[in-house]
Amino acid sequence: MGLSMYISIVVLCTLGWTAVSEANQASIRLVGGRHLAEGRVEVFHGNEWGTVCGESWTYEDAMVVCRQLGFRTEGAKAYKDAWFGDGIGDIFLDDVLCVGNERTLGECPHSGWGNHDCYHSEDAGVSCGK
Repeated sequence: MGLSMYISIVVLCTLGWTAVSEANQASIRLVGGRHLAEGRVEVFHGNEWGTVCGESWTYEDAMVVCRQLGFRTEGAKAYKDAWFGDGIGDIFLDDVLCVGNERTLGECPHSGWGNHDCYHSEDAGVSCGK
């Protein structure tokens, strides 16, 4: 079926493609990529979008983001250091420690909403398999 029914796709003229998932009450999106299945990882929390720190960002974390957005996990890649550009606003997640089999990023252990020691120059990104 391709993208799951939880996916909303928005085309943003200035940012390129953005994929959004509203699964498990924790919305995520990819911003700033060249195509729909890549970009900076952003999460929706407290009525605003924020970023994820990439300090400890791994392949397993990328797999979970891709799965949540309905993309293939094979060939997923994790990016650190704002590969897809610096985000704005709050940094909501840090020290994300996914095992890789979680259905959503919200199921992965992390340091708590809003607890971080990062800068936007460290924002996490992913590229999902095609």
